[in-house]
Parts: sequence; structure tokens; C-alpha cells
Amino acid sequence: MKDKNISVTKLTELTGIKSRNSIQRILKNEVSICAIQAFKERLLKITSLDLSPYELQQLGQAIEVTKIGKDAFHARKILSQLFDSPSCRINSENLTVRNPVHGKNILLRELFASYQSFSKIRFLIFNMISLEFTNELIHLMKNSPPGFISVSQILYVGDNPSHNAAAFTVFFSLFNFENYQVYSISDGDVPENQLSIIPNSVVVDKETLGTAHFTDLITLDADNRFSFIADLPDHTLYSFHSYHFEKMKIKAKSMKRTPSQSNPIDRVISICDACLPLEKSSAKYIVKHSVSTTMIPFSILNDMVIEMNYFGRSKDDPQIRKMLEIFNERFYAMYHTKASKVNLVTKRGLLDFVTSGLMSDHFCYLRPFTKKEIKIILEFIIEQLENNSYFKILLLKNDYAIGNIEFTYFEDRLLWVSDTCSGYRNDYYEGVLDSAPILRIFDDFIKNELIQNHTLPEAESIEFLKHLISIV
Repeated sequence: MKDKNISVTKLTELTGIKSRNSIQRILKNEVSICAIQAFKERLLKITSLDLSPYELQQLGQAIEVTKIGKDAFHARKILSQLFDSPSCRINSENLTVRNPVHGKNILLRELFASYQSFSKIRFLIFNMISLEFTNELIHLMKNSPPGFISVSQILYVGDNPSHNAAAFTVFFSLFNFENYQVYSISDGDVPENQLSIIPNSVVVDKETLGTAHFTDLITLDADNRFSFIADLPDHTLYSFHSYHFEKMKIKAKSMKRTPSQSNPIDRVISICDACLPLEKSSAKYIVKHSVSTTMIPFSILNDMVIEMNYFGRSKDDPQIRKMLEIFNERFYAMYHTKASKVNLVTKRGLLDFVTSGLMSDHFCYLRPFTKKEIKIILEFIIEQLENNSYFKILLLKNDYAIGNIEFTYFEDRLLWVSDTCSGYRNDYYEGVLDSAPILRIFDDFIKNELIQNHTLPEAESIEFLKHLISIV
């Protein structure tokens, strides 16, 4: 109204609403969402307002905020960033940090580059959930030799949905770096004697070839400004923070784990064994690129294992028998339990499956599927989509989707995050989250943002699957 020089009186004339009081109540958000929605429709019909595409977008977002609240709205938008292509993600190259001793600003990337002259770097991060900082940390890790840098982080999880969403995004962004360990702790569980630790702070231990130590302290204040103090001598400050970090870990939950089983077969059995009870009793939302193992008819998996001579073992090997038994039970649970199974996949991922015969989480011991098997699988999936009300496949609009990180969400129970590019070998990682605040924001995001706004109509799934059958 200010930009377009429109008064309340003028707005009453334009919209045909005779009462100035009614307009005032709408502007103060003192009416129902239905009244606000009706008012928006009146605005859209006023051609003299000449609303730009950006203003129309802002108007739509304002209505959405009114419906669900500002925190929930921002939480959904933060999690939506996970599904943006890399070119759409935040650019942090110009992020600066201030040294209060000298009163000068330098680029964070420049500060991180100075670490390359040391023999080893250790980060302790206390609730630093800045996505810009995380982006620069990723840049440092990607450009450092193996074993050069280790990162340990504690994320505080509270009642603020947008804070929790940002914390999850930080975890997600760093998840598949080998030397990254992350823990979550509720605000109420932070011991009082740990409150002396500066929140949103990072302590960096820099070790020289001669085993001397220097410490940097990086902080983020309430106005989102970074400061740092560099090259504090000896190990005292880092040791102090390390002690408190370990004390916090006692009440914290690990958000990332590496399976202890060394053999991929044992690893798959362990993972499937943990999933099976949840799959039998919970609604399940899978976010991945292509079909999952649980969509493959058991007869095909069983024939593949036999054809491959039981992976060099006997058919009576207890682990082989256990694996086939679990595959069969998971397949049955997928299509016969009366709980929703919603699969969110990409066109590119399905096309890759057809051309390569490999699932995005393909078990490393399984050969690729043959063209005949692929056709049978796709025809079976279409049959289920047409006849099974509990089973759905929705195509994500963005073909980039989520890289090699995939989600399995068991409603109100568990969020399983996995790095699938390893084929369950030694570099396989998984995150198992049961924190109620994290589950709440993810449940809302999956159902009310991702499915509602980032997927294509259901009918397109079947049409695309039929197209794939025609090109097999």
C-alpha cells in the first residue's frame, strides 16, 4: 500500500468493501483465513494494482504464513533447499569474519585456506547452524587431503521449527564426510555448567608438524555477524571446550553412525532387520532416485541370488537364508500391510534404472537386472499402483533431487538417512533420528510441502512407467 500510495480509504473503494473497519481488521490479521483468502481474490481482480510476479509470490507466501505460522513456513522452505540443484544453492564465497583485535574483516574462505599450512585440523562446533558457514566448511573438507580435518558437532534441538530445520540441513550437508561426527541435544538437557560455552561457536585446534598447537575461536552473534580470534597459543582453550563437548555427549544422541559389520551381506541384514518391524506397523515415506529393493518381486531377487551361486556361499548358509527371508518379509510388508507406502522418486533415477539395471541403492553383490527383469518389475509396479490403495509412486519435479543421500521416514517413529553410493561397502553411512522435534518438522515437510508442491500428478507416474516399458 505504501509503495503504490494506497490509503485504507482507497483500498475500500478498490475492493468494494464498504467498511474501513473491515479492512483494518484484515490488515491486522484479526479475521479468519477464509476472509483473508477472499480478500486476496478481490485484490487479484484489481487490474489497476498492476501486481508484479514477485508481488504475487509475496502475496501467496503471506497467505501461507497466515495459515500455518511463520516458523512452520520457514522450516518448510529451509528443508526445501535440500532438493535444490547445486547451482541454486547458497553462495558463501564472500562470507567475511571480523577479527576484533585488529578491527579488520577477512573472507572466511581465506581464513580456512590458512589452515592448509598445518599438519592436522580439528573442529569442535557448538550449535553453529549457519548454512553459509557449513558451505565454507564443506569447501575446506573437499579441498583437504584424507585425514587432515576432523569435525565434531553438537546441534541444540528445541521448540523452534525453523531452528530445527536448519540444524537438520547442516547435518544433512555434512553427513557423508567420513571424519564428521554429529550429535543432537535438547535445549533443556544442556547442563548449567556448560552454558559458559559460547553458543554458535567453533573452536579450531591447529597442529603443526612439530606437534605444537594453536587455537582459533570463531563465533556467530545474534545479528548473524562472524568474529574470530586466531592463533591462541598452546592447547588450553581447545582442551577446555573438548572436555565440555564430551560432557554434553553423555546426554546427546548420535545423529550419524557407521555400521560395525564388515561384510556387506551382514550389513544389509542388520539394516533390513531394523526396518522390518517398522515397515509392518508404520506408514512409510521413501525419498530416493529410483525403485527400491522392496519393490522388486521376491522371485526375481531369489533367482538372482541362486544364479550368483549364493555369493560364493552355500544355500544353507545361515546368513544367506536370513537375508532371503528378510527380503521376502519386506516385500510382503510393502504390498500387504494396511499402511501407506509413498515413494518419491525422480524421472532421471527411473530412467537410469532402465538403462543400467541398477537401483540407486544397489546391493554390491547383486548383478544388474536384465531387460526382461526390468520390464517385469515395472509392469508389477504399475499393477500395484492401479490396484493397491496403500502403495503410491510420485515423481519429484526436480530431477536433481537429493544427490546420493536418500531418506526413509517411518511416520512418527524414525527418520533413516543413508548414503547409498557405496553399495553397503565399508564407506556406507547412515543417520537414524528419533528426536521428536526433528520428526515433527520432517513429517510436516514431507506431507504438506514436498508432496503438495514438489511432485507431479499421480497419473504422470503411471504414464512415465509405461513409457519406460516401451523403451526397455
